[in-house]
Amino acid sequence: MKKRVIFAAALTLTVCAGWSFSKLFTTESKLSELQIENVEALAQSEGGSGGYIDPNDRYGYEFVYCYKNNQIVGGHCEEGGHPESICNVKKNFGKCN
Repeated sequence: MKKRVIFAAALTLTVCAGWSFSKLFTTESKLSELQIENVEALAQSEGGSGGYIDPNDRYGYEFVYCYKNNQIVGGHCEEGGHPESICNVKKNFGKCN
């Protein structure tokens, strides 16, 4: 009799665990249309790069050439450009003092 009670308790526990796991993996996330539009707006790139955001881009910076004796000796991104301007640090070259 004691074995049957233990078996019934174990069976009940197993069924409950299986049901909760099946509920966990079949629950769908319901998003409102406003939430979906917000996610889509955040996913779009403002720079027009087709959705790809380059980590080397610096917003609000502009590319400036460095001169020595009226010759270009380098270039770098410098802060102070238009807030919507973008400078890619991959373009940096030479030595600017």
